[in-house]
Amino acid sequence: MAAAPSSSEKALVTISFLDRKETLEINHVTPEFLKAIFYLESAPKFARRSRDSVLVPLDRNILEHGESYSIEAGQQKQSLTLSSSEQHLRLFDSLRHEIDQALILSNVVYETRRDDCWSKLKETRSHCFSTIIPAVKGETAFVIAEDTSNNDVYIAFRGTQELKDWIDTNLHIKLMSSSSMQGKAHDGFLKATDRFPLISILESER
Repeated sequence: MAAAPSSSEKALVTISFLDRKETLEINHVTPEFLKAIFYLESAPKFARRSRDSVLVPLDRNILEHGESYSIEAGQQKQSLTLSSSEQHLRLFDSLRHEIDQALILSNVVYETRRDDCWSKLKETRSHCFSTIIPAVKGETAFVIAEDTSNNDVYIAFRGTQELKDWIDTNLHIKLMSSSSMQGKAHDGFLKATDRFPLISILESER
């Protein structure tokens, strides 16, 4: 059995299908997400664990940090001639809930009081947040919220309000890859989040 990740580490697994291999955060590994990134005809329900060839359910509570799994080659693969826009649409569909919740919280982060945050959330019936914490750390204003539908935690950062913020976020135009999410992030915001003391803040709120 693989060792559990430390509190500062992300829980990762490696998933492979045919000649393609991806290292992903366990929280992102769902049948629909794998269907999207591997272009499968149907969402896989099981994967074979590499160390002992045991077939295990694709459940984030069962997958083990540091392990490697393979999707059975019997899964019918879609044509790899999908256009880039079609691939992006499939990925978007697999993450629709997460994107919706992130957009909702991105609107709430401009409120400064917890009561005002809840009032803003009440305007949106589709939110799934049970806990919300608005705060400021140094020059960074943010909101932390828990999604009760899948136990995910979201953090939204307040965007550009002053000239210094605009320079930090808009003059850094380089994009940096993020393999676990199969996407890219704005370099200015990525650098800001790298400096963000997430672990200490979450521990202080326990």
